[in-house]
Amino acid sequence: MMRRRKSRLKACPFCGGRPIVRAVETLEKGKTMPKKRYAVVCTHRSCVIYRKYGQVYGTLKRAIKHWNRRAGEKKGFWKWAN
Repeated sequence: MMRRRKSRLKACPFCGGRPIVRAVETLEKGKTMPKKRYAVVCTHRSCVIYRKYGQVYGTLKRAIKHWNRRAGEKKGFWKWAN
């Protein structure tokens, strides 16, 4: 039995809606096998980014990290020093 992991995604920065992770298969130039990539999209129908793929990332962890990043947040050491 697989346990479902609790979502680590923050709410959509535009509407506050619930985001989901989508797996996208892309075909790189000169390759014959598609590569799985990940994108986070908003599921709220009236959102300006509803189901629109922005940036697509090579790993699930990286897609979540970039989605959760918000303007004005401090990163790294300075986050804890101030």
